[in-house]
Amino acid sequence: MPIVSLFLGVYAYSSWHSNVESFDDQISNWKTDPVLSIVFSADTTCPNGYALQVPKPFNYTTVSCDCSSKSVSSTTCDSQSSTDWYSCTSTQSSCGCKSVTTSRSFSVPKWPGIYPYMCIQRASGQNALARARATAGVCASGTHLCNYDDCLPDSMSCPITNVTSVSPSVQSSGGWVGSVDQNTTGYIMVYNRSVSSMDPLAITPEVEVLIGQDTSSGARPDSRYRTAQQYSVQDALNANDASYVQTLINQNQAGYLSTPWMITMREEIPWLPKCPTTRTRLNTLHDKVAIIDKAQLAVMLISIGISIYNFIAATHDYNEMTDDDPNNDGNMAKKKAVCNMVGEVVNLVPTIIALAIASTIYHEFNDMKNFGGCSDSIANAPLNSLAKKLNDLATINVVKTAASALYLAFRIAVYLRSKYCPSSNISPGKTHVQDTQLAIPPDYNPNQQQ
Repeated sequence: MPIVSLFLGVYAYSSWHSNVESFDDQISNWKTDPVLSIVFSADTTCPNGYALQVPKPFNYTTVSCDCSSKSVSSTTCDSQSSTDWYSCTSTQSSCGCKSVTTSRSFSVPKWPGIYPYMCIQRASGQNALARARATAGVCASGTHLCNYDDCLPDSMSCPITNVTSVSPSVQSSGGWVGSVDQNTTGYIMVYNRSVSSMDPLAITPEVEVLIGQDTSSGARPDSRYRTAQQYSVQDALNANDASYVQTLINQNQAGYLSTPWMITMREEIPWLPKCPTTRTRLNTLHDKVAIIDKAQLAVMLISIGISIYNFIAATHDYNEMTDDDPNNDGNMAKKKAVCNMVGEVVNLVPTIIALAIASTIYHEFNDMKNFGGCSDSIANAPLNSLAKKLNDLATINVVKTAASALYLAFRIAVYLRSKYCPSSNISPGKTHVQDTQLAIPPDYNPNQQQ
């Protein structure tokens, strides 16, 4: 049974958790206040009400060849030595030299330009889960309409949408409602503030801002991040410390210099007003999914712990059975049986919690899936998958609960039988010879003929 629990626990958690992480990302996006204004400052002191946007470090890797532990000795190999900033040649590799990759980084807090520090003002308390919504296109008194159905206080402008960079000539004729003063003659950052929109999926406020490399782990984690402004890595390094550029060249990593260094932004993940599940309800469902995730993690860890214990106990059990002391035979086996019973009981608690919650919320995710999707395609994918995973998870936990119940019933039955219906003292395969005293008459003569 512990093997079954281990398999079901690991399978359930591993097949489920990736969708939970995507769900976490959506709720985190919704809990971020939208951007009201962007300014660039000459120093790290931002205007009142603004926060400094700190760029990510510039991360890169270097490669060298280590020949300090060559495994081949020959005239050719003896002449091979370690090299910095270059991977091993085929000759070096054949001699046992190893290529070594090292992760490195530079701190680059400044953005290229005379005003190198980016400051962000947000609409405090107006994130997607908190702000008011319009009814039939009308906002309550004291608020005004922005985008499709967002109602912000009259004291606040509508949040920024659709940020990009254009030349000054395009800016003057492009219909942009505002620009960011960067004191530069090149491209300038411009933006809109959408007052109304007929498509709730088309325009939403900008909420997330990242500065860094254009990599999967850098400034653009998914395709919904759009470029607001872009320079090269060389421009970014020169703005901070010109020696960084020469360092990259010396380390044979000049290829990085032409790669993009950018400001990217992601809008608030949209949500259709007619979706059968509201944003606030989805936030509550997220909390329930988080409980399931923790419960499944507990199930997996407990199952792993029981399996490790069983492996150690089996070794001790074997040692007991093969030593010279017959009195300790089976002691560890009994302890192992008790441990497995306790482990299954403990493991049933998170299993039943996960099963109960999954069974009660599954239909809401299924309704969103049947609705055809309540958001963009990237957000819909994990939510639709959760509908299936919740159903699969409930099935797995029903099987696991039933198997655990049968196992516990069997172990309890064995215990009760051994206690109330004890078997013979003669062990299987063994013969116990008991001494008996026979009453022999004193005049008994075995040779006497009867």
